[in-house]
Amino acid sequence: MKKKVLFLGLMVTVMVVLMAMLSISASAASDKGFTYTVENNKATITGYTGSATAIKIPSELGGYDVVAIGREYYLGSNGFTGNTQIISVEIPDTVKSIDQSAFNGCTNLKEVTIGANVEKIGYAAFANCENLETVAFNNNAKLTTIDDNAFSGCIKMTSFVIPHTVKTLGKTSFRHCDLLTEIFIPNSVETIGSSAFLHCDNLAKVVVGSGVKEIPKSCFYDCVNLTSVYFHSTLETIHNAAGEVAFANCTELKYVYYQGNYDAWINIGGSNQSAFNNTFKDENNVITNTEINCDKTTIPFGLDDNEFRFPDVANEKAWYYDEVYYCEDNGYITGTDKGTFNPNGNLTREQFVVILARVSGADLSKYINSKFADVKATAWYAPSVIWANEEGYVNGVGDGTKFGVGQNMTREQLATMFFRYAKANGVNVEGKADLSDFADAAKVGSWAKEACEWAVKSELIGSTSTTAKTLAPQMAVTRGQAAKIFMSYDNIA
Repeated sequence: MKKKVLFLGLMVTVMVVLMAMLSISASAASDKGFTYTVENNKATITGYTGSATAIKIPSELGGYDVVAIGREYYLGSNGFTGNTQIISVEIPDTVKSIDQSAFNGCTNLKEVTIGANVEKIGYAAFANCENLETVAFNNNAKLTTIDDNAFSGCIKMTSFVIPHTVKTLGKTSFRHCDLLTEIFIPNSVETIGSSAFLHCDNLAKVVVGSGVKEIPKSCFYDCVNLTSVYFHSTLETIHNAAGEVAFANCTELKYVYYQGNYDAWINIGGSNQSAFNNTFKDENNVITNTEINCDKTTIPFGLDDNEFRFPDVANEKAWYYDEVYYCEDNGYITGTDKGTFNPNGNLTREQFVVILARVSGADLSKYINSKFADVKATAWYAPSVIWANEEGYVNGVGDGTKFGVGQNMTREQLATMFFRYAKANGVNVEGKADLSDFADAAKVGSWAKEACEWAVKSELIGSTSTTAKTLAPQMAVTRGQAAKIFMSYDNIA
């Protein structure tokens, strides 16, 4: 009787598993050359049957939002694994996860653009993409995890900017990225997996953010051209167990900069610096090859938080330095998809309204219906554009049917939008400057004249030349200039 009951129980279990597999298979479909499965009304791409070399992942398939790219074990599908024809991939904002081995072994893949809402790059997702050169992230990236082996074997990748939202770098996540020359690990990173940068043969400079408490075993093993490493005072441990030394075989390591004092440094690496596999000592236990520089004052570029945020805004004497970090600290302006600020890059119209929405603290959740043909509801800037238009701060271009996405913001446009925003929010806009002092005053559009008079009087904008008084109303506004203007506005608001 017991055997019969056991047999029936096993049969029920088998039936449940088979039904689950059939259910999963039944949900499989294909559309636009992509195979996918559906679960909870969300689509996961499991493969590609098309022949295109430039792949733009669709945001929806079969009426379902695409939220993941990866493997489906029950179907024997491996995403794009081993696809040798694709050269570029653009991943939309709807996607939240790039799963295990999604693009593993795509040996001709050169360029990847990753959408804002991707939170995790899974195990070996881009491993062995031996021609991958560029990985670009959205300005508003939400990425938190770069999993084990994620970019292992990407031997052609010369640079990688880790977004300032990432918390975890997995084991061997960048192993054998042979052409990487420098890595900035942002303050957001809390955990680095063992051997994360093993055998990065040309890695010369490493900057470790304040969130990292431990450098794990073999983390930079055999980085034979590593010459300088920078640590925050928050670092607590450098792994130094026999055979697993964090910086073993880093034979060219010359400079170690540590933000704390020397007594704290000794506790981190051990009194004989064994964490560095004896690279620093001769037979008498005397440091020879490598300088250990402690205290912030000895660090050439300051090693403060700003160094970890925007490598291209590290010069404190730059005219935009304070303004950039003021805006970043207040959440007004974030970095580019390459992890830099790009102070000399032009500001676009949609970027401006996104910043303006952040300054206002607007609740954008109700702004979902766009009247502009070039503003899709799913675009990262859409809620801000809709908000600014409905509040009367911005209008479209031309006949008004388009917003002008991608167009540079001009000085007179910025003045006009700011003027409307200030007036609507109770700022005194009565003061006006006489524009006749400017040699090019006649070039100011009639629609922008009053706003430019106010902006000049309020010192939001001024002459663009030191030799002649010019307003340059049609000149594009740079990101550095925008930072300065937004900081100035806060002083008068």
